[in-house]
Amino acid sequence: MGIQNVKITKNKIIKTFRSDLTYQRELLIYKMELPYVAKMISNDDTKKEIVLNKECCITLNRLPIKEREKYYKKAKDLFFRFKKDTGLYMYDYHPGNIILDTNNGKLKLIDFEFIGAEKKTHYRKGIQSFLTKIGVIKISNKKTKKKTRRYKTKKK
Repeated sequence: MGIQNVKITKNKIIKTFRSDLTYQRELLIYKMELPYVAKMISNDDTKKEIVLNKECCITLNRLPIKEREKYYKKAKDLFFRFKKDTGLYMYDYHPGNIILDTNNGKLKLIDFEFIGAEKKTHYRKGIQSFLTKIGVIKISNKKTKKKTRRYKTKKK
């Protein structure tokens, strides 16, 4: 499962998939032509290949942390907009899958390999951390009481 190969040129991202299911899932999202999803230039069903427009864009993970933080509110809004528009959650939502259009400051999404209709309560560590930072999920500060075993002592 997953992407077999990603080739990045100055103006394109070329993704080739191993799995037909993953290819079709990703293709479905790009064909929706949502304004906040990277533009698909072409696709090839035989090769299971998707070509995306990369012009003028940089992934958020390439920005210094202080500059990246300026986009957290937009990233949070985008997470929920994607869910509203598609009925799906992105399970791999992190700065490497969010691109910034340097011409207009708008964010766009890429990489829909891990999506689904079920709301998750726990994500991979790095993703959990990012979703917490941008305010998508909240971590409870309540401390849970540990159950301790009590041993009976024998009376002599």
